[in-house]
Amino acid sequence: MKRFEEMSSFPLVIGAVDGCHIRIKAPKKNPENYINRKDYHSIILQCFVDSKYLFRDIFVGWTGKSHDSSVFKNSPLYLECQQKSFLPNDFSRSIAEKEISPLILGDSAYSLEEWLIKPYSDRGNLSREEKILKGRFQCISKQIDTSVENSVKIVSACCILHNFCEISNQSFSEKWLQGINVNMVNMNTGRNDSARIEAEETRSAIKQYISSCINLINNNCKT
Repeated sequence: MKRFEEMSSFPLVIGAVDGCHIRIKAPKKNPENYINRKDYHSIILQCFVDSKYLFRDIFVGWTGKSHDSSVFKNSPLYLECQQKSFLPNDFSRSIAEKEISPLILGDSAYSLEEWLIKPYSDRGNLSREEKILKGRFQCISKQIDTSVENSVKIVSACCILHNFCEISNQSFSEKWLQGINVNMVNMNTGRNDSARIEAEETRSAIKQYISSCINLINNNCKT
């Protein structure tokens, strides 16, 4: 949490979640279930990363045609966060007169939760760690020509190897990103009114905190 706040002034963040499509060849069994909204066969990779760009949780293998909200809502990450067994529940911090517990960041595709903060709007940019993953392991930036089961194993192995590369400070060339085609997952899960109000209050408190940090920095620059 401290590293995230040092990097961006965003408090109480332990990691970020994101999802993307991995292109595969048409499976022999039920190939129509794997055709995504971009009209090609894929499986979905959902990943949760920390401030060091390490994958701390991955969920891979759902069909490209799957309703995006179903992938997130049926992932162990979502269920454990809902049950308050994934995020630290013995720590909170008062921000803008509201007690806030540790948070996960997601882009605008995700549902706003009390424990998951998304922007009011964004441009759908791919997370840095997924750019690095697909750049470093070109086999998953293109079509994987094997079975679905082996495709899942390959993607999972690439995520694990990515962690080893990051931990050992392996170099990464921006040239590896040239020509890589990336497609993000579009997610939207509905919440009941009371839960959404609570989530909106949390996001509003965070917004006030970050605004005050920006104002303080600007004032210091003027003096």
